[in-house]
This record gives sequence, structure tokens and C-alpha cells, in this order.
Amino acid sequence: MTKTWILVADAHHAEIWVRQGREQPEKANLLAPASQHRFAREIGSDKPGRAVASSDGHHSSVEPHVDPLENEHRQFARELTAFLERSLAEHGYDHLVVVAPPKMLGHLRTCRSPKLASLVVAEASKDLVKLPAEEIRAEILALLA
Repeated sequence: MTKTWILVADAHHAEIWVRQGREQPEKANLLAPASQHRFAREIGSDKPGRAVASSDGHHSSVEPHVDPLENEHRQFARELTAFLERSLAEHGYDHLVVVAPPKMLGHLRTCRSPKLASLVVAEASKDLVKLPAEEIRAEILALLA
């Protein structure tokens, strides 16, 4: 009997659903990032750095090149793919379905290994995490139909 794991995630939360063969998918695990959700003002709360122009001694602020909140979302995607890799070795599953909003889906795609990518049988660009369990189950079943 094949075991399919369904990752339902957004940038801050993730759930693992499991489907054995043709049975109903069941919620198996709730995942959250190690850093937990923080507001952008809390992540990048330091004042911008200062730069000095060598010719006239003029000072100006230096803004970061990367959005701190976006960095946190990428880190969460790395944590999720690492979890999926470890779980594949420990628990084993035959197929993987990934459901996440477009940006998070892109982050997850860039983080996963070729082995993990080979197990992906379906992807959906949807934000389902905050829906009730029955609605998530119905969306999963429609995706796997």
C-alpha cells in the first residue's frame, strides 16, 4: 500500500497529512518554524548602517539588500525540506504532494533535493493552512483525484 504525504504550508505554518492507499487523508503533524512568526519590524529592528562618501564626507544610510521577512520565509522553507528529507529516511513515504501559496511553493522548489523532487506527484499553488480540517481534506482529495 502506498503512503502519500501531503505538505500543506504557508510562510509561517505547515501541516503534514498522510494518505494510505485510497483511504481518507488524515492530519498527522503540525510544523512551525524554529524562529516562530515575527513581524518585519521585529526582524529588522536595527537602524540601517551608515556609509561615508570618501570625497565629501557625506553620511547616508545603507538599506539591506534582502528583505528580512523574505529571508525568514526562505529559512522556513529550508527547515521544511530538511524535515521532509529526514522523514523520508526515518518513516518512508512513497509520494509527496505540496500545497502552498505561490511564493512559498517557489521557495520549497528551490530547497528540495532531486530525490525529494522525484517523489512529488502533485503541487497546488493555494493557501489552505488556515482552513478547517474538513475543507483541507476536500481540497487534498480533489487534488489527488
